[in-house]
Amino acid sequence: MQRLGFAPHVSPLSQKGLVTLLTNAGFYIDHEWRATRESVFIIAGKPLI
Repeated sequence: MQRLGFAPHVSPLSQKGLVTLLTNAGFYIDHEWRATRESVFIIAGKPLI
């Protein structure tokens, strides 16, 4: 589907990789948990200036 232009490029991230990207973008991690092996939930916020 990607070769035909019908699906976007997808890059899988690890939980650690996603948390790193969020914190590097200025977010703080309030809570994170892994519901199943395939899914992670992260509650993040950006501090008000």
